[in-house]
Amino acid sequence: MGMTPRLWSLNALAVELDRNPRTVAKALRYRRPDGKLGRHDAWRLRTALGRMLFEERRRTEREGAGDELLTTTAASEAASRSPQCLRNWAKRHAIGYWSEAAQRYLISRPAFAAYWRARFGADTLPPGLRDG
Repeated sequence: MGMTPRLWSLNALAVELDRNPRTVAKALRYRRPDGKLGRHDAWRLRTALGRMLFEERRRTEREGAGDELLTTTAASEAASRSPQCLRNWAKRHAIGYWSEAAQRYLISRPAFAAYWRARFGADTLPPGLRDG
């Protein structure tokens, strides 16, 4: 028998993710349940993790991680690539996300710099991505 994704109740997710049930409920409040367990809503672990990561990103953004985030415009100027090219690349490598608060796509500066160093070498790192 192959493995299949299972459904988790809100409380089971809270235990598994080591979070307060209210925190999990808040993260999932706008996400339609993946199914039902008895009469109660249930979600797959992948769905819950995605929403928890999204909420963590939003919280980090609100708390002022501005130095750690680049807009695609800033990244494209630093890397001499088009914003659309960088947005697609960031999605493919999961280092960027759409910010509802900022109404733009944001890219992690450290992850972008690390990828650039690995792919093109540290000596080619654009000035806008260098530390200090």
